[in-house]
Amino acid sequence: SLLLIVFVSGQATVTQKHKFLSVKEGDSILLDCSYQEMEYSLQWYKQYPGGQPEFMVLQTSPGTEAKDHFEMTLDTNNKATSLYLKNIQLRDSAVYFCAWEYSYYPVYRFSPLVGPFLSHLQIL
Repeated sequence: SLLLIVFVSGQATVTQKHKFLSVKEGDSILLDCSYQEMEYSLQWYKQYPGGQPEFMVLQTSPGTEAKDHFEMTLDTNNKATSLYLKNIQLRDSAVYFCAWEYSYYPVYRFSPLVGPFLSHLQIL
């Protein structure tokens, strides 16, 4: 089966052109977004249908942060961040949020986020 990935731009601080991509299960995909400024961190969240946004990963400095079957890259020179999803499965169908955090609140991590940039993965 195929996945349809719909990119919807967020507010001016994190942006991405609209894109439509189709991938097969088992493939990999790169979700990207750009930002104007970063005061503390860039973050990725995902939200399943009917669920709450779930924190995935954040970075405060350039480089790559690897997790189970995805990795985040932060490129501060080009003011861009990407989320690389490897071996895509049906469970990866979700809305993906890219956002930046302008100050650190250890308990209310989601509240200071600006954005978001959205990537909607939908099963066809």
